[in-house]
Amino acid sequence: LEGKELLALSDWVWSSFHPGGEALSAAQQEEEAAKLLRRLDQNADNCMSFDEFGEWFGRTCEGIQRYRKGLAAKSRARQSPVNVTTKELLALSDWVWSSFHPGGEALSTVQREQEAAKLLRRLDQNADNCMSFDEFGEWFGRTVAAEDTEESPAPSVEMSSAMVRAKKKFDQLDADGNGALEGKELLALSDWVWSSFHPGGEALSAAQQEEEAAKLLRRLDQNADNCMSFDEFGEWFGRT
Repeated sequence: LEGKELLALSDWVWSSFHPGGEALSAAQQEEEAAKLLRRLDQNADNCMSFDEFGEWFGRTCEGIQRYRKGLAAKSRARQSPVNVTTKELLALSDWVWSSFHPGGEALSTVQREQEAAKLLRRLDQNADNCMSFDEFGEWFGRTVAAEDTEESPAPSVEMSSAMVRAKKKFDQLDADGNGALEGKELLALSDWVWSSFHPGGEALSAAQQEEEAAKLLRRLDQNADNCMSFDEFGEWFGRT
């Protein structure tokens, strides 16, 4: 990463840790980019390699996970659940968007509300119209920093990066935001998979799209519910 790419990184880092906050000016972007480079450019070549970025990203994910676990412990001690409600959901939707679209255009008020509604529909398991720490933590763990357990070794930075890309692609395909790919969304998935593995090749016909979508569903629909969840998609994406 160098030049404008470092500016985009500084913008993403700032917006991730200041969800809903004021965007950086051009001068502030340059200042933050310079700070990041001073801290992370281990070989002093004035740019940032994946190894340098990945090491920092891994440490940051671990730090966030420890912080979230601390919050959960305090919450249990107080016997008072930590819930995310209206304005907080808007801030969460803004943070999620900026994290997966670094350097992209900020959401409008209406778009923030739409994204917040999508997140709530997908993650509000007990239908209380707000998001508890457990609901947030389960999603966050799958997406960025899966829990470190004895049965499952801590994920590598490469895997975390793959899951971020998988989540971004899944959300693009999940047109209705219900957390599962079905119907026309599966056709779009089959088209994307085909074009990815046949760059410059002839596009699929409608009949071929349906055939490829059926193949993917037969291979990946582990619980036989005739649609594809993010877990099913993400596992395949990581292997691929």
